Amino acid sequence: MVTVVGQGFERGSRPICKFGEQLVDGTFQSSTKVLCISPVHVAGNVSLGLSMNGEDYTRSVCSFHYVSRVTILSIHPSVGSVNGGDSITIVGTGFFPGLSCKFDDNYSPETRVQSSLEIVCISPFHDRNWVSQLSLWTMTHCHTSGQQFSFHFLSIPRLDSANITFVSTSSRMAVVTVAGEDLWEDVVCIFSHEPLSSISGVVSNGQLLCEVSILQVPSSETLYLEVARKQNDRLRSNRIPVVYRYSLNISMLTPQAFEIGGSIMLTMFGTGFSSNPPLCMQIANLQYAVEVVSSTVLVCEFQSEEVGVGSHAISLCPDSGYDLGSFNATIEIMNRVSLERIIPSAGPREGSNLVTIWGTSFRDAQYFCRVQGGLSEAKFINSTTIRCRVPEIADGDGLIFICVVTEKPSKDAKMSITSPNCLRYFLIPLHKVEGLVPSLIKDSKGKSTFIIGEGFMGTWPYRCLFGSDVSISAEYVTSSVLRCPIKDSLVGTYEVSISSGHWQEGLRGLRVEFGARDQVISVFPSQGYTSASNTVTVNGWGFSGFDTLFCRVSQYFTYHARLISDKEIICEVAAIGLHGIVGIDLVWRNLSLVSEPLTFEFLTSEITIFRVEPSRTWHGTGAILTVFGLEFHRFEHLYIRLSDTQYQAVFLSSSMVASKVKPASVGVHNVSVWHGQGDQAFEHSNYLPCQWVYPMKVHEVIPSTGPVRGGTLTTLIGENIAHSYLHSRSCSFGHTLIDCSYQTATSMTCITPASKSPGLVNVMI
Repeated sequence: MVTVVGQGFERGSRPICKFGEQLVDGTFQSSTKVLCISPVHVAGNVSLGLSMNGEDYTRSVCSFHYVSRVTILSIHPSVGSVNGGDSITIVGTGFFPGLSCKFDDNYSPETRVQSSLEIVCISPFHDRNWVSQLSLWTMTHCHTSGQQFSFHFLSIPRLDSANITFVSTSSRMAVVTVAGEDLWEDVVCIFSHEPLSSISGVVSNGQLLCEVSILQVPSSETLYLEVARKQNDRLRSNRIPVVYRYSLNISMLTPQAFEIGGSIMLTMFGTGFSSNPPLCMQIANLQYAVEVVSSTVLVCEFQSEEVGVGSHAISLCPDSGYDLGSFNATIEIMNRVSLERIIPSAGPREGSNLVTIWGTSFRDAQYFCRVQGGLSEAKFINSTTIRCRVPEIADGDGLIFICVVTEKPSKDAKMSITSPNCLRYFLIPLHKVEGLVPSLIKDSKGKSTFIIGEGFMGTWPYRCLFGSDVSISAEYVTSSVLRCPIKDSLVGTYEVSISSGHWQEGLRGLRVEFGARDQVISVFPSQGYTSASNTVTVNGWGFSGFDTLFCRVSQYFTYHARLISDKEIICEVAAIGLHGIVGIDLVWRNLSLVSEPLTFEFLTSEITIFRVEPSRTWHGTGAILTVFGLEFHRFEHLYIRLSDTQYQAVFLSSSMVASKVKPASVGVHNVSVWHGQGDQAFEHSNYLPCQWVYPMKVHEVIPSTGPVRGGTLTTLIGENIAHSYLHSRSCSFGHTLIDCSYQTATSMTCITPASKSPGLVNVMI
């Protein structure tokens, strides 16, 4: 659109503009102004005339200059400093004098049109990092509308320090850690020994890391560093020297918490440790020398009283010549903890029992409860209380110790049981319930059923639960047997379980039936001969519910039972030299299934003995053996033989003879009665066992003191406690006899009885 300005333009006329030889219609605006649209023409000057009637044109002729379209093809560089002053070359077409560079709303302080194809302009100042749109203007007209070319204003990096840390002694490659401002991922490192090479850096935690080969740096020269922007290497930082410093990293230290008192050995783990120059650690503004054990282990010893109670930061001493990697570590020094009591003071071996420990000087810090090889983290409640769960103990029962520690010890670390940070704790054995016998009882009143399992303790109270309504106090028999005595008449089928305190164990679906039938009813035949094997059939109910059953005769002789059906079992009872009527029993795991007594009669004319007293004798002592049998008066001369040694017998009655025997070796010996003439023995009786054993001894009682009211859990330490023939164990405190619980071959536990008066008493097993 071209505006033609003049005088005398008449309204109502039809103006025509003439551009060279080309005519175009104009538009009347006023007596002094006409508008025309220029036609297409090649670049250059043409004459411009105006006619108001289409015939007569103005005598005065103006010039109109045609130019090519302004187009930007490229700019270089496209990145410059926010400070301005960068020379920018613009390549394109249609450039003409009078064009100016504009960066967003800011004009270039200087624009030079070199030719129609090139313009050079100077970048202006910008107050921040910014991407600006570059355009070309004449006065208020933009000649590059719709064209998108950007110029990036960037700040120049500034360096504060550069420290070098050796990474590999073999390749001598090192990492330079650079601190400064405006250090971004788009910068490269330029070292003085290779000024024409650039190395890409990595920004980590606000610092720039550059890798360099120290082998290429002459030892006599100082290494300098500057950084530049990748997009424009003229945007360079200041030049600073690289300082050679040793870098080390600490990843862990132990202990992190401990009680005040004495010397503390602090161990630190990490990388880059060296003894040259010497290392120094600072704790609570106090400096301590550090021993370098290896390149990965440091040891620092200090007095906890010097540092004092509280939380203290660990750092390198200032100006130590080392740089410490990212490490925020503190140690906690606490007042010494003193323990007073633990509730509950007993629990199961399988763990998870929550205990509360009372004491003094607890802090809101990390504590651990250590029980033998197990460890669990304690929960701080207040200054006098912590709680923890007793971890599972793999082995052992009885009296143990729970110790409270302020650091997590290693598996091999040992804790003295005399430490004030330990309390006694009674570990209940792992309970396991396997079955019960008999499971069928016709008349329950006055009868008993036995629960079979593992881990039962004589000092622990148990109850037998029949269904949900009947609860009976259980009697401890052995560590694998509990007896449930039934005082009332019960009828029906009951599920059976046992309980002790908050602990309860079911019998995995096993039941006991009362009122209908007995488990064992009869044996057939009820007589047999001692000179032959006797096939005995046992009749009853529910035999298939037991894995292995045995027939027991006269309490001493046991034969394997063969299952025929759920109601019938056969035993082969061999000729054992018994005479007369003896008891016969059906047992499972040494417990009888018989509710009403059953008998079997042995018919014989031979010498028969059925008891020896005493059946056990202490090692190193002799004994007067008394043998009980049948019809000794029929023989004139009788002898008692102990293994291979024969002694003259003295008649006491028709069913009893005796003889004094010498001490025998430890073990079981066969006792038999022989008859003959003079010193010559001919025929002999059956054999009965007699045992010589080591005597039990007590060496120590732990604890050795307790209140007169009784109830103190004590452990007796001694010898030969675990004799297999002992079905129950008792110990006496003075003149009071109590039942105890067997623990190991050398220990057993007892609950002290009440005493009428204080003082020392003798303790005996």
